[in-house]
Amino acid sequence: MKKENKIIKVVRYFSLLSVIGLGLVSIIGTGGGGSGGGGGGGGGTAAVYPRFAYVANSSENSVSYYAVENDTGRLRYQGKVDSGVSPTSVTVDPSDRYAYVANFASDNVSQYSIGTDGALTPMTTPTVPAESAPYSVTVDPSGSYAYVANRSSDNVSQYTIGVDGALTAMTPATVGAGSFPVFVTVHPSGNYAYVANNNGDNVSQYTIGADGALTAMANPTVTAGDGPISVTVDPAG
Repeated sequence: MKKENKIIKVVRYFSLLSVIGLGLVSIIGTGGGGSGGGGGGGGGTAAVYPRFAYVANSSENSVSYYAVENDTGRLRYQGKVDSGVSPTSVTVDPSDRYAYVANFASDNVSQYSIGTDGALTPMTTPTVPAESAPYSVTVDPSGSYAYVANRSSDNVSQYTIGVDGALTAMTPATVGAGSFPVFVTVHPSGNYAYVANNNGDNVSQYTIGADGALTAMANPTVTAGDGPISVTVDPAG
């Protein structure tokens, strides 16, 4: 209960939350509507929930989804959908129409369309291959490209995103990273990317080409502390 209260408190104070990590919450603003079940609320009146939350359930291979009450920030459980094996994170594209799940133990990425009620529906091709132990998925600001940090193969998978939200591997399909890459961050301009290498204690840095492909910079890594887990770029870049 203590853990749940902390999550609700975070949701209440931040209108947009996207946290990558094992079983953590990703909240998006889709502009959808719906009515939640359970306690709270009065007289069964339908309420509009402009945001939804998604939780990767690594032990049961599923993703739970919730409506977020706009007045209290409380999460209302809506349902869940199957994923691959040991999902570790959920990522939503900038249009709030598609979601991607890194499946750590099945070496692939599940892809879904998001309904107006926040529900996830597997795409016609429900998964796309990644490399070994994909840990997180990042979509660039334009919603045109996606990158997956593959922890055990020490590389990053790179994809184009179609008009239907489906991922297609680029050529080449991967680019090298450091030891145990776990998180990819794209610069607000969409021109640069950074990867936290958890076991390498450093950050890989890349330029992003016009086709979305990553190219290591002349100085390919910079030193970090012990066990870096993520990279954040300020909104101004």
